[in-house]
Amino acid sequence: MNLYRYNTLLVILIGLFCYESATAQTLKIATLVPEGSKWMFALKTASAEIEAQTDGRVKLKLYGGGVQGSDQNVIRKIRVGQLHGFTTTGGGLSALHRDAGIYSLPLMFNNVEEATYVRARMDGHLRQALEKSGWVNFGFSFSGFAHLMSNKPVSSLEDLQKLRIWVPEDDRIGFDAIRTLGGAPVQMPMTDVLTGLQTDLLDTVVTSPMGAVVFQWHGQIRYVTELPLVYLYSALVIHNKPFSRIAPADQVIVREMLEAAQRGLDQSGADDNIRFMSALVDSGVQSLTVDPSQVATWRNRVKASNRRLGEKGGFSLAELDELEAHLANHRQQGPSVSKGSGRNH
Repeated sequence: MNLYRYNTLLVILIGLFCYESATAQTLKIATLVPEGSKWMFALKTASAEIEAQTDGRVKLKLYGGGVQGSDQNVIRKIRVGQLHGFTTTGGGLSALHRDAGIYSLPLMFNNVEEATYVRARMDGHLRQALEKSGWVNFGFSFSGFAHLMSNKPVSSLEDLQKLRIWVPEDDRIGFDAIRTLGGAPVQMPMTDVLTGLQTDLLDTVVTSPMGAVVFQWHGQIRYVTELPLVYLYSALVIHNKPFSRIAPADQVIVREMLEAAQRGLDQSGADDNIRFMSALVDSGVQSLTVDPSQVATWRNRVKASNRRLGEKGGFSLAELDELEAHLANHRQQGPSVSKGSGRNH
């Protein structure tokens, strides 16, 4: 082999090595969910599959249990490159795009079927909105309905008066809704809620049955109000900048594996909601119903609060109008309708 051909081959090999090195990525993902939870198991399973299918070019490093701090702290760390992505709920998604948390408007849905119908028509363009804002996402998963869970019985608006009710940081929608109903909203990071309940800084939380058990809040509450207050959903998002450094073929694999994980969590959400509610009641938490004569008042007050916030720019009124139109259509047609055309088809 002459010197020219040798040098040419050497340049090619060095180029290939550098390309492989440049595209090999470890994605650092923060999550509030603890070790041993279903969410963490799904993420670890997807991570192992991604590493195997990309021959180690892409790895996920998971930081569970909230060790990286609140959503606010995590987003700051992502902006400076210390982290690359995180799991969050509807409220956290609103910080990334104002419309991405619209399913979590309080007292919007009566049941899972209504939410499923609306999501079949709106998930697609909400995901696109997140992508345009610079956040790669892999779908949404139902995490249960949030209920009022408290140390004091809550079955009427009078019972809510002066209760110190936890609201996540930056959750303006929840803050306004609780205040509209007469409660006293207290904003703090999710990682501080257990301490808040133990030290009487809080006497009420709004969370799903699964959230109450997974985050070990159930030992600090005595009552759960049956009225579904908020439809909770979760998502894993990764900032586009680190994701774009992954080789295109490997990006496809990452998307496939994480979308499959998200679908699995979404499909099991309804059953998990029922199972964890039963577990709460079995542990001694007393289930209460809202006075039927007041339910309409609760809904009307919160509906007005939601719209006021939209008028102030908290989210797009066009998105709210579309959601309400789909919901009205579903209620007119009956609960058997769950699929159909929409902007994501």
